[in-house]
Amino acid sequence: MSKDSKKNKSIKVLGIGLIQTSLENPKENFRVIFKKGIGKAMISKILNSFEKEIIENEQGRSFIPLENFTAFINFYRSGNEKAQVIIYIDDKENPHTFPQLYLHSKKIIAACKSESDNEKMLEICENLVEIPRVSNVFGVFFVDNGGSPMFTKIMGKRADIIKSEEQVGGFISALFSFSKIILKDANEGELKEISFGNQTFHTIAKEKIIFAFLTDEMTPLLERYMHILSEEFFERYEDKIENFKCDISEFYEFEETLNKYLEI
Repeated sequence: MSKDSKKNKSIKVLGIGLIQTSLENPKENFRVIFKKGIGKAMISKILNSFEKEIIENEQGRSFIPLENFTAFINFYRSGNEKAQVIIYIDDKENPHTFPQLYLHSKKIIAACKSESDNEKMLEICENLVEIPRVSNVFGVFFVDNGGSPMFTKIMGKRADIIKSEEQVGGFISALFSFSKIILKDANEGELKEISFGNQTFHTIAKEKIIFAFLTDEMTPLLERYMHILSEEFFERYEDKIENFKCDISEFYEFEETLNKYLEI
């Protein structure tokens, strides 16, 4: 950990995004530098709400009320055609004030301007922000549409499931395929449920992969994290997914990402 990340106090929010965006159509022409607890769809939605201000001003900041969250945005020009944007999202009941988030965002901006080493800058961002983790997930299974496991993590006290991992993968795939026939008009990425004893598999299907989370209770935070984790899995392993040949070792490192969101 760098000296800067040690001396700077972290802040607890639901998510943060550090984005570089074009001044032409910011909501679509943007590049994510760092994100944690926030997906690209929400980033685009927030940029859309603040697009006029980004285009017309050298810098600015504001709170943006969303349906279930509050977003704080701070931006500044980083050239004639681009802007750097920092987005925080948090619960509407969170006591963070405008000055707190503004001062915290200035630390991120300072890190961006002072760190020529991109890895160090990302480390500083990572350590300056804490997001809540979900603790009631007993198992995570990512399987391809043929039922072959790609990534699995199971809570220690439920390790007995490991013995039948491949069967569970096939079970999820078969039932989900059946449900897709019944619900042929359902949109990709829509949340589905599959009962499994006293627990429920909550699943999302995206392209060739089924993302299944075994839990005893679905919460808005877990649902949001399911979408974020599926998005990050595709972003990180797009080529390996396309050429998947049942070598699950290619995806072992995703556990580090999973641990940011789930206590399992």
